[in-house]
Amino acid sequence: MFHLRVPSPQDGVLWPPRKKRGKGGLPVVGYITWDGAYGRESLKGGEEYTKLLGVKLLPPEYFPVGALDHTVYLQRLAKGGANYIIIGGVDPTQTNIMKDADRLGLKKDIQFINSSYWGPNKNVGVKLHPDIVEDVVVCSFYLRGDEAEEHPASQLWKKWRPQEPFSNFDGSYLIGVGIISDLEAGLKIALKKVSYEKLDGAVLTEAYKQLTGSTHRGGITGTRCTFSPINNRASMEVKFYRIQKGKFVPISDWVKTPDAVSMHKWK
Repeated sequence: MFHLRVPSPQDGVLWPPRKKRGKGGLPVVGYITWDGAYGRESLKGGEEYTKLLGVKLLPPEYFPVGALDHTVYLQRLAKGGANYIIIGGVDPTQTNIMKDADRLGLKKDIQFINSSYWGPNKNVGVKLHPDIVEDVVVCSFYLRGDEAEEHPASQLWKKWRPQEPFSNFDGSYLIGVGIISDLEAGLKIALKKVSYEKLDGAVLTEAYKQLTGSTHRGGITGTRCTFSPINNRASMEVKFYRIQKGKFVPISDWVKTPDAVSMHKWK
C-alpha cells in the first residue's frame, strides 16, 4: 500500500519528499472547473495553502457550466508547465475534460486528479469511457470501488433495492448511510437529555457537537467523526484512488487533510 501524506500547516513541512523516481522539486499545479460558486469556493483557503507549501498554483481556469470543449483551458495549463491538474465539476463534466486532455496528448506528462462528490463516477465516465479515465487519480472523502462494495453497509442495497442489480451499486450510496448513522448517533445522545416531546433541531445540533472521535460511520468516510463545537464537517480525511481497467484501485490509506479553509480571510 502506498501511503500518501498531505502535510498540515502545523507541520512546517513544505512538501512530502519524493521517492527516487520522477521529477524532483515542487510541483506546478493547475485547476480547472465550472465558473460559479461551486468551482471558486474550493480555492478559498486552497490558494493560501499552496503559498504556504511553496507550490506554484497556475491561474485557475473557469469554464461555463455545460461547455463541451475545454481545449483552450487545458492548453493554457499545459503551457504553464502543470505537472498536476485538478479537475472539478460533476461527471460527465470531468470525463468530458479528460476526453479533451486525451485528445491533446496531455495525459502522458500530466497527472490528472479528479476531486468531487461524483466524478468520475462508476456508472458514468468509468463505465462509458474507461480508456479515457485510465490512470486518473480520484480524491474521495468516501469509499469507492471494491472497498465500497465490500463494506457491510452495502448489504442495505441488496435488502432494500432488490429490483436493481448490485452491479449498479456505487460508493456514493454509502454517503446516505453515513448521514443516517449520524442522525442515529445524535439521537442516542439527545434523548438521554430530553424527551421525544422536547426534541428539536437545537437539541440535536448540540448532540452532533459531541460526536467528536466517534466511529459510528464504520469507515464509510474517514476513521473518526470530526463534528465538534467548532467543526461541522463529519470527516477531515480523504482517500486517493487510481482508475485502472475500470476499477478504483486505492493508492493511500485515509489521509487527514489540512484545515485550509481557516487560512482564508473571509470578508
